[in-house]
Amino acid sequence: MQLRFLTLLIGLISCISISAQTGFISGTLVDKTNQPLPNATILLRSVNNSFSEATDIDGKFNIEVPANVSYSVEFSFINSTPIYRTANLKQGQSTNWKIKLFEISTKLGIATVVDKQRPSMTKMDPKLIVKIPSINNDISSIILTQGLGTSITSELSSGYNVRGGNFDENLVYVNDIEVYRPFLVRAGQQEGLSFPNPDMISTMSFSAGGFEARYGDKLSSVLDISYNRPSEFSGSLMASLLGGALHFEDKSKKGNFTYNTGFRYKSNAYVLGSLDTEGDYNPNYIDLQTYMTWRPNDKGVWNFDILGNYSRNRYNFVPQTRETNIGNINEALRLTIFFDGQERSQFETGFGAISANYVPFPKRLLKFQLSAFKTQESETFDILGQYFLDELERDLGADEFGDVLRNLGVGSFLEHGRNYLDATVLTFNHKGLAENDDGDRRIRWGVRIQNEVINDELREWIYLDSVGFSTPVAPSNQIFLNEVIIGKNEVNSIRGMSHLQYEKELETEKGNTWTANVGVRANYWNYNNETVVSPRAVFSYRPLTFKEYTDSTGKVKKYQDKI
Repeated sequence: MQLRFLTLLIGLISCISISAQTGFISGTLVDKTNQPLPNATILLRSVNNSFSEATDIDGKFNIEVPANVSYSVEFSFINSTPIYRTANLKQGQSTNWKIKLFEISTKLGIATVVDKQRPSMTKMDPKLIVKIPSINNDISSIILTQGLGTSITSELSSGYNVRGGNFDENLVYVNDIEVYRPFLVRAGQQEGLSFPNPDMISTMSFSAGGFEARYGDKLSSVLDISYNRPSEFSGSLMASLLGGALHFEDKSKKGNFTYNTGFRYKSNAYVLGSLDTEGDYNPNYIDLQTYMTWRPNDKGVWNFDILGNYSRNRYNFVPQTRETNIGNINEALRLTIFFDGQERSQFETGFGAISANYVPFPKRLLKFQLSAFKTQESETFDILGQYFLDELERDLGADEFGDVLRNLGVGSFLEHGRNYLDATVLTFNHKGLAENDDGDRRIRWGVRIQNEVINDELREWIYLDSVGFSTPVAPSNQIFLNEVIIGKNEVNSIRGMSHLQYEKELETEKGNTWTANVGVRANYWNYNNETVVSPRAVFSYRPLTFKEYTDSTGKVKKYQDKI
């Protein structure tokens, strides 16, 4: 009995001794206004050990550490200057520190002003492109995942349709500069790479309708993209059997000049080789873009942006044969076509824009933009096809099941096309922004003059011959052609556009936020001498919600957060 009591006493004394070999580093972390800093980082380092802890929702901390050990303690928070302390606690000793962190004050270089989340726009992450399996690997892949009424006519196309509108009704802005895509000789049947280069993008937003008055007069959708203004050198390289991409960006030593450049090459030859029509497919697309910024001095009153793009899309196709099975189990047919000839098309475009940004006073911005777009497109083809329409054996018990049973008809056709388009668009644009000191009210305005010179020439026809007779039937000394398209259009026109927009944000006492955005656009085109006025208004409501947070003691607490 005495032995058991002695053992218990020794164990109790050991436990008390062990528990007393620790101390506690405790206290509170606050900012310069004495507001608590939740989730601030506390890093402890000793000769043999290092670990980190975080403050709770009230900015408090209580960390148990071994006694008689010297620790270097670092207190840090986002955008704040770290504070360092040392501690060497005795047995059972505790601290009670109140650490005050101050925001970092840094002289900034070129600043990019980014609006708050606008009610009419949906933000998208450009990095999602690498996670979405797609042949094109471009912006349209992300847009189609948003469920915003978008669709494409072909998985090989980089164009997208919104709520039934065609691809040309979609607006695209890069750093507040409207960009143009190839006009395409025949309604977007062939397309290459989409204009935005995913490697160069920092932010992007998309609207499928109901957007603000400061955007253009095309009403299907608007894609608003900001190219990155680099703060250090970086780059990327991608290569595959379908093409490759190279991107690099950097700034000057003084930080007043930046550049962001990307090159892309793509070929769908491997994909097109699996189509029903066998032949020699050789499409290739090249795209080179650069975005540069320059600030003449540190005052930042004037700064300049330059956006440049060159793209060339070539399509070379030599068809050979095509075999297609049609019909059903009651009438199984096979169409076999042998081709001769080729199709050669090329779309070459260039785009350049310079923007001078003037900040006469804080919260005031004046932009003056000059841009030029040039496209030369050609589409030529002469394809002769000779076809056989056969009926297939459909008896499941026959040895010849699926083979040709008898021929139903033969014929031939000849497709001819010579289509050319040359277009030049020159644009001068002025935009302005004025914001109050609180940042909850702003006025935007803009005036734009645009000159368009378009020369379009179309010449297409199809000749059909069936069992020795031309279709439609013609006299012996004449030839009738099918689907004849002959046209020549020359347009030299001027457009004038302007807009005025007012934005107001109101926060209630409960923390809910109301936003009103009203504006009007006016558009005049001397081609038809019509003036179109388009009023637009967007109203939104953002409620204040509560989210749960578990502190270091395991208690569940709530804090306010806006959606």
